[in-house]
Amino acid sequence: MTPLPEERESARAITGILCGRGFFETVTYIFKEPGKYAVFGGHDSFVHLLNPISEELSILRPNLTGSLLETINYNLNRYEKNVRIFEIGKVYFKSGEGRFSESWRLAAAISGHRERRHWSISPTPVDLFDLKGELEGLLERLNLPDVSFRPKGGPIFEAAKGFDILSKDQCLGEFGKVAEEVLKAFNIKEAVFSFEIDLEKLTELFPREKRYQALPKFPPVDRDIAIVVDHRILAGEIQKSIRKLDLDSLEEISLFDQYVGKQVPPGKKSLAFSIRYRSPERTLTEKEVEFSQKRLVQHLKAKFGAQLRS
Repeated sequence: MTPLPEERESARAITGILCGRGFFETVTYIFKEPGKYAVFGGHDSFVHLLNPISEELSILRPNLTGSLLETINYNLNRYEKNVRIFEIGKVYFKSGEGRFSESWRLAAAISGHRERRHWSISPTPVDLFDLKGELEGLLERLNLPDVSFRPKGGPIFEAAKGFDILSKDQCLGEFGKVAEEVLKAFNIKEAVFSFEIDLEKLTELFPREKRYQALPKFPPVDRDIAIVVDHRILAGEIQKSIRKLDLDSLEEISLFDQYVGKQVPPGKKSLAFSIRYRSPERTLTEKEVEFSQKRLVQHLKAKFGAQLRS
């Protein structure tokens, strides 16, 4: 049997995961309207057809996000308001004078409510964290290493609600809340949240081996810590720095609260983290945990100017 190309293998795995999470796969035309897609920027990189069927179908699609927005518009016009869709396919762009390139992409989008209409619950609109959870769930199932997110600007997403997707400090794509100007170009009045990933870059980081780890035999020790830092410092940056500190028996660190208000100085914010320690060999002592916790606090003070919040 002829083996599938690596991109096809990862695409098949992604399709299974997203369908299992309640998404529907779409397949759309690659011919697009340049005027509509101008809202994304990058007009100079559009690939124009020499003999188009019509002016409305005269370029090859520069991204998959636009294709998903067209599909969402189609569904909304037919009163299907809860949409969870994805597409895997190629996009096309100029890579130089007289040169053209194509790239495999994965894109997904959600809109509407989390639950179907029912008498026992009040419908709750989906938000950015719903999409982030779906994205993190996908990347976790793919065992992608060292995943993080970084705020970004740009025309596709609303200010402060767009992010780069990173793995091993390599940018794989972006996600966020689609900007109103973009939605207006596609005649959409509902909020839409989407992500788009370069499938070829993702495939390069795709683990080739599955590794299994035995369930822990010894109990964990949990500690919470709340710190006050400059408002520009990202929680993800702090978490990444703590993991690199190589603390003995550090198993997990997660952000569970963020506060900005009267109880912290102007220009500052409070971040609260839950930290879990565990040894695979024995039960940790209180002294060992306190030593690791002190190292962690000293590191945060030195690197981020953090102050403990009582």
